[in-house]
Amino acid sequence: MANVVNTQILADGPRNLIIKITGILDTSDVSVIDLFDPAARTKIGQIEGLANRYAIESITFNIEDTLAVYFYWGATTDELIVALEGRGKVPYDPPVINTEPTGVTGKIRYATQGWASSAVVSFTIVISLKKYQK
Repeated sequence: MANVVNTQILADGPRNLIIKITGILDTSDVSVIDLFDPAARTKIGQIEGLANRYAIESITFNIEDTLAVYFYWGATTDELIVALEGRGKVPYDPPVINTEPTGVTGKIRYATQGWASSAVVSFTIVISLKKYQK
């Protein structure tokens, strides 16, 4: 078998974006990849154009032991947002906004670490985001 990672858009409205990621890893960790591209999302209400930044309002996660999932702000050199392990919910009040590193793209990226040879590990993560323009 090969790694299976699915990204599902649960909501993509004029203000909010909710994404669910599920993964079953049996061959390797996931290298840093884009979670989503802002250019492919729905416009912000009556504002002309698409959101080019997203603020993280909450993350709910269930990650098997030994595995960690890392989220990054996309940029020339990606910048770590959060490292998640175990189970739980992280509410952000106020929401976490992009730190605007050099070469910012507006994308949120992720990767895993901790897969072990001949192991099968899984994770499920739901991220609630708020759209804005910079």
